[in-house]
Amino acid sequence: RAGKGGYTLEIQTERLHGHFIGDSAGYRPKEEVAAQKDPIPLYRERLLDEKALSGAEMDALEARVKQDVDEAMKFGRDSEYPAPQEALERVFA
Repeated sequence: RAGKGGYTLEIQTERLHGHFIGDSAGYRPKEEVAAQKDPIPLYRERLLDEKALSGAEMDALEARVKQDVDEAMKFGRDSEYPAPQEALERVFA
């Protein structure tokens, strides 16, 4: 927070969907899936309840994040496909 180096956040939450598009997640019990709640609106509510952010600050933050995501999506869609030989560059595992 003081700007003196990197940091790591570990956040544990459940997947709201399967591992990939089309994964019906049939391997998970129906009760478990039904009990899930999207953590984003829950955290938004918590931040507002604890007065960590005002409604206007939260709305501005969400608008900024949406703009960032929209710009990243546009960049990806407008970019050229990489050359096939680039697929293994910077792969260390």
